[in-house]
Amino acid sequence: MKKTSLITGLFSLFTLATAGAATISPTDPSPNAYAPVTFEPLDGGVGYAWTVSMSGKDYASVEGLVGAWSWDEDSFPETAKGWTHTSNWIALKLHKASKVTIRLFRKLNVSDGQGGVGGNILFPAFTVYQNWDGDGGDDHTYNNKGNVVWAEDLAYLTHVENNGTATSVDVTLELPAGTYSLAVGGNSPSTNREPFQGYGLDIVTQPVEAPALEIKGGSRFTTSEPSHRLSGSVANADKARSLQVVLGGRSKTVRINGDSWSAEIDKLESGRNVVWLKLEGTDGKVADRKRVVIHRRVRVVLPLSVSGS
Repeated sequence: MKKTSLITGLFSLFTLATAGAATISPTDPSPNAYAPVTFEPLDGGVGYAWTVSMSGKDYASVEGLVGAWSWDEDSFPETAKGWTHTSNWIALKLHKASKVTIRLFRKLNVSDGQGGVGGNILFPAFTVYQNWDGDGGDDHTYNNKGNVVWAEDLAYLTHVENNGTATSVDVTLELPAGTYSLAVGGNSPSTNREPFQGYGLDIVTQPVEAPALEIKGGSRFTTSEPSHRLSGSVANADKARSLQVVLGGRSKTVRINGDSWSAEIDKLESGRNVVWLKLEGTDGKVADRKRVVIHRRVRVVLPLSVSGS
């Protein structure tokens, strides 16, 4: 991130309030490199102020300072531009798929590290991107409502824009395990110059319950027919993408209706048939796998025996 050492000190000032099992570090996962005299960015992409790593049921809270117009500059009324270097960028890592609640709020008496405190009139706003950006240079401004041209590794997910009166804004998202970037700042409606503002940021994660497969009647069946119908239900069906049935190397997709499913297993051979049911989650991974054995009994017709005197 292109900034002098004074700006670096001011905008990287954070106080860890609380962290459950979360790991919080006021560091950049891919530290930036700058020209020693001009401070031009040589490499490092987004200049992250800190890194947060979370897993399962977790909680992290920090505080810091941002520019009053850092998330959306009033002098760019027709664009979605924030100031890169007066916003704070957070590198968030989720070790598990999670329901994530992000809350950014106005906070009083946040220290500036030089004996003073930030302002208390923040109108908080933030953007959520997927992935981290750690290569190439940066720019003075960024797109707060879409992809960032110079941060080509980021993929825009959503933003929370202040209506001009809110002192706290939040969003809840269900996200797969992976890396995410948050750009937090201010969206002041004022046209007068305002000092740097204090904020608090809370991130809460809850584990996302994976879909689970239930089979009606158990996992072992006996039939004398060449086919047999299996049926059942799917718990947390909204987290399921598809159900695959595999028998003897043959695979077919079974439709899930609401939270129920039904599949006709045909071409059963005489004796033991092993059927695999694989439930795929919305993250593209196999969330549940079940094994069913269908034993087909075929009656053997003995040849007619004729005896005589």
